[in-house]
Amino acid sequence: LSLALSAVFGPVWAAPATDEGAAHLTEVFQRYLGTTEGVLAVEADGETYNVIIDAAAYAKLLPADAGVESAFSPLTLTLGDQGDGIWSVAIDQPFNAKFDGQRQIKFDYLADQMTMNGTFDEALMAFRENSLKLSGVSVNETLPMEPGGATYTVSYTIDEQVAQTSATAGSAGGVDGTGTFTQTGMRQIMAYPPMAEGMGPFEVEATIASAEGTMTYAGGRPDAFLSLLAFFVAHPSEDAIKGGQDDLRGKLSAGLPFFGAVGLDGTYKDIAVKTPMGEFAVATAVMAVDANGIVPDGHIREAVTLEGFTMPDAILPPWAAPLVPQSLSFDVAADRFNLRDPARMIIEVFDLTKPEPVPEALGPALLQALLPEGTVDVTFAPGAITGADYNLTFEGGLTAGPGTMPTGKAMIRAEGLDKIEAALAAAPPEVSAQAGGTLMFLKGMGKEEGEGTYSWEIDATTPGKLLVNGADMSMMMGMGQ
Repeated sequence: LSLALSAVFGPVWAAPATDEGAAHLTEVFQRYLGTTEGVLAVEADGETYNVIIDAAAYAKLLPADAGVESAFSPLTLTLGDQGDGIWSVAIDQPFNAKFDGQRQIKFDYLADQMTMNGTFDEALMAFRENSLKLSGVSVNETLPMEPGGATYTVSYTIDEQVAQTSATAGSAGGVDGTGTFTQTGMRQIMAYPPMAEGMGPFEVEATIASAEGTMTYAGGRPDAFLSLLAFFVAHPSEDAIKGGQDDLRGKLSAGLPFFGAVGLDGTYKDIAVKTPMGEFAVATAVMAVDANGIVPDGHIREAVTLEGFTMPDAILPPWAAPLVPQSLSFDVAADRFNLRDPARMIIEVFDLTKPEPVPEALGPALLQALLPEGTVDVTFAPGAITGADYNLTFEGGLTAGPGTMPTGKAMIRAEGLDKIEAALAAAPPEVSAQAGGTLMFLKGMGKEEGEGTYSWEIDATTPGKLLVNGADMSMMMGMGQ
C-alpha cells in the first residue's frame, strides 16, 4: 500500500478535490496497478478523493482452465490533499481475501475490521506517521506435505494487531523509519494427516497471549521497490518478463542495496504448544534480529531468550526433572561477508530464457565474492542455560570458511555439576553409566572454581591445535599432526 501511494508524485492539488485531480490520480496509480478494467476507480468527493482498488478484477485475466478461484474485498482509501506534497490517507473497512488453487494450495484471510490513518509524504515516498489496527483476524491455509502428496492445514486467529510507524529522510540517504507493534490473542492449529503406519492424524495447537515490540530500518529505498512494481505490472506474463529482462536487470542494479539495515525486537508472553505428547510452555520469549542490506559489510544477528520453560510430565521420567532447562538465552552474529558483489554478478549474467538462469559454473566466483577474505566471523555473545539447580554460561567466537580449519576462542562455565551428577545417579544404569562417564571426562578437563563449579577456557586460535585451560588436547581430539 505504501508503495502504491508513493506513486502520487504529480503537482500538488489544492482542496477541494476535482475531477481533473481524480483523472491524474488514476493515471499515476495505473502506472503501478496496470490498466486492467475494474482494478482501479478514483473519484473526487468534496475535500477528498476516494480510491478503490479491486484485486479481484485480475482474476478475469486467468484462463478458464487454470483451475484457480479467488475472491478479494475491494480496498477503499480516502486521500486528502494537505498541500506541499503531504496526503492524509485513511482506511476503515472489513477485508477478506480467498484463493483456491484446487491443486492442494488454498488460503483465506479475514479481518473483521481494518483501520488505518496516516500522513503520506510524496518526497519521502513513505508515511511520516501511520497507525494500523486489525481486529478479528483469521487465516486458513491448506498446503502440500510434498508435491502431489497429502496435505496439511494451518489455521490461526489474532484478536487484535496494532502498529504505529514513522519515517524521516535518511541520515545517509533513503528513508529511515521506526515503529511499534502489539498483538493479543494469537492461536494457531496445525492439522496433519497420518505420518506413519499406525499413527493417525494429529494436531498441534500453539497460543500466545500477547506480543509487543519495536522495528527500525535505515536507508530504505521505496523508489527501488516502486520501480520493480512498475516493471512487473508492465510485464504481466512469463514471456513478457523474459523479453524485458534487460530492463529488469537495470532496475535491480539501480535499486541496490534496497535498504541499509533493519531491526526487530519482540517480547511474547504466555506461549503454550499442545501436542499429542502433552503441553510445552514458555512464560516469556524475547527475540531480537538485525541485518544489513545488500551491502559489502554484511551483518546478521539473532538473539533469543526463553524464560519459564516447562515440558509435559508424561514424557519426563522423575529422575530427569532436575535436568530440564527453565531458561535459555543465546545471541549469535555473523560478519565479514559481502552480499553486494555476488548480487551484482548474478544481476549481470542471469538469463531467464535459459533452463539454468544463473550458470552453475559461476558458483566458485560467487563464493569468492561472498567471502572475499575466505572466511566469515561468527560471534556468540554471553548466553546461558539454567535449570532448577544448575547454570551453564558460554560466550566466544570463531572464524570459518570453506577449505579452512575453523579457529576461535570460547569460555564455558558450569555451576551445579554436583546436582546434575546426583540426578544422573538415579537414572537407569544404561543412561547413568554413559552420561556419568562423559561428565567425569568434562570435569577432568575443567578448572574447578568451587563445589560443583567448573570452567573451560577454550583456545583454538592456532589451526590444528586445541587448548583447554592451557592444556593441549589436540591429540586427544584427533587434531594432532
